[in-house]
Amino acid sequence: MTPDLFVQDLRIGLRVLLRDKGFCALAVTVLALGICGVTTTFSVVNRAMLRGFSFPNAARLVSVNFIDPTSKTVFGSNGQVTAKDFEDLRPTQKSFELMAAYLNGSTVNVTVDGVPRRYTGAYVTDAFMRILGVAPSLGRDLTPEDNTAGAEKVALIG
Repeated sequence: MTPDLFVQDLRIGLRVLLRDKGFCALAVTVLALGICGVTTTFSVVNRAMLRGFSFPNAARLVSVNFIDPTSKTVFGSNGQVTAKDFEDLRPTQKSFELMAAYLNGSTVNVTVDGVPRRYTGAYVTDAFMRILGVAPSLGRDLTPEDNTAGAEKVALIG
């Protein structure tokens, strides 16, 4: 395609768009929404999947699961570690510096000034925040005593 034909096609295209202003506005809006959607999707994928999370020593974080071939679900083998398994495994393991467990997506009921509220949260063990390299902005971190039976309930709010 020669430069003269390209300029001619560009002029014709602009003339048609300017003649039908409604179509022009629709075309510009659709293009803007498409570019915005693609940019947003790429930003999320780039941040969460390609770059990973910005924890200190993120390359040293691992997730451990048991694989029980006798216990199958629609998603494959059941790989859940029970609380009792974790408590038995933690003192005897020698592979990890620190070890923590969490139960994500739990419903947490909190009563403040006599008003009960329900939140989505996670139950975590004492070393969880230290493993992630996160310190509380206010108050204290969890301690091993918080995991004992009969201990007062503790919440970290983020």
